[in-house]
Amino acid sequence: MVVTSAVAHPVLQEELEPAAALLQARMAGPLLKSTQALARFTYFFYFHSIPPIILGVAFLALKRDYLFKNRVFDYNTPEALHWTRPEPCTEYCDSCNPMEVRFRTFDGHCNSLNPNLTGMGMSNHRFSHSALYPENASVPGLWEPNPYDVAEKLLKTPEGKERATAPDFSMFLSLWINLQLHDWSFHEVSNDSSWKLQYGPGKDDTFVLRKSYFDEGGHCINTETPWWDCGQIYGTTAERAGSLRLDGGGCEMRLDRDGLMPLGSDGLPESGMVKNWWAGVESMHLLFVKEHNYLCEQLRKENSTFNEEELYQTARLIVAALNGHIHTMEWTPALLNNEVLNTTLRGNWDGLTQAFIDHEMNSLKHSYVPVEITKAIGKLIEKSAPYTKGVGHVTDISGVPYSFPEDHTSAYRMHPLLPDQYTFAGDKVEASNMVNQHARDVIKKYGISAMLDAFGHQAPTTLTIHNYPDFLTKVDIPGAGLSCFLRPFPVCSSPA
Repeated sequence: MVVTSAVAHPVLQEELEPAAALLQARMAGPLLKSTQALARFTYFFYFHSIPPIILGVAFLALKRDYLFKNRVFDYNTPEALHWTRPEPCTEYCDSCNPMEVRFRTFDGHCNSLNPNLTGMGMSNHRFSHSALYPENASVPGLWEPNPYDVAEKLLKTPEGKERATAPDFSMFLSLWINLQLHDWSFHEVSNDSSWKLQYGPGKDDTFVLRKSYFDEGGHCINTETPWWDCGQIYGTTAERAGSLRLDGGGCEMRLDRDGLMPLGSDGLPESGMVKNWWAGVESMHLLFVKEHNYLCEQLRKENSTFNEEELYQTARLIVAALNGHIHTMEWTPALLNNEVLNTTLRGNWDGLTQAFIDHEMNSLKHSYVPVEITKAIGKLIEKSAPYTKGVGHVTDISGVPYSFPEDHTSAYRMHPLLPDQYTFAGDKVEASNMVNQHARDVIKKYGISAMLDAFGHQAPTTLTIHNYPDFLTKVDIPGAGLSCFLRPFPVCSSPA
């Protein structure tokens, strides 16, 4: 067929293909070659006068601009901050000392060098929303449908059905996002256990659930720093971070004689964030603790003038950068695998000009546009929108301080990615025997290297409806006083 060898807008291509097929069927004799050449010339001129990748990026840019103008709101206003912190943020953030400017703080203050935004992205601030709600607003229909009905009718794996798997991926797809979620967000939990959820028609068909903490304005609080600072590994307070360091102030982080993170009095490892703990996420925490310690050794060799604090903070910056790069350049493209998305993600790091060039040089579906034109378009975009130049250049927050949206926590509810059973050294291990304090037993039995190797060879289960892990319907949360999971099916407020 005349038009199938090139990339076109799918709708236009669908309209052109029947006509092209008819034209090709009628071609004959001496006019065949010249007609084909004319058709190809017309097609390429129309569709490739502008590289398709640039059209795709332009569409995303317009959509981004619309969302910034219409769906981004500041919920951490000065009036609200006195509800979310024990004292106003201005007492923390009016000035940033040289070490805070050079490195990241643990609670997130001074991570922005804009004097008006030095408290942006701190821990213990409100989650934001993509809609503007008044203070203490009630939302009609919030319990319709009932969460229990959603769990039972949409999420639950039907009895007797084998859970679907994703053979194109390894368990690192699941482990990675589990690790990242511990860095970005967690809902502060209230001590109030008086919240009853009705899950059936009978008067006794209720259970008591510890609800998220709400401030005086009716908003939930994010206990974590939503920056990519690896707070789940280092902690979000200076006190917690110091307790994890060798001798309380060395560059390296503490490990026990077995090379594992020391256990606390609760039987869980001492780490920055140990909520919803299991052996898979412990293996990822340990991986980056050891990476941090390796960086300390290398930095000490290369920077003899650095003191232990400078070595520690530099290693911490590198680990955070590694996490951000892996997530945007490897994990997300592997999961979504879209040319336009991959190019824009690359642009986050190297700028759109380099991202366009790399796409044109590496794409098997070359657009037949000289790379110089692509390069010129990229530079034009970067000049008109400096935030597209990548890391180290101007940022654009559209006048709204950065915060973590509740929508994000909803989008990352990826529990179906977790299988109910794993294979280590030929043994079948139930996921229910790998959670909370049992995680360390499994790691000590099989070894962290063997477990990571096994995770790399096992496929996760599929992120789809009717594919929820059975073990999560029965797990208890340590210290909660009761399970936050409803039997026979869970209803919880925070992603894994």
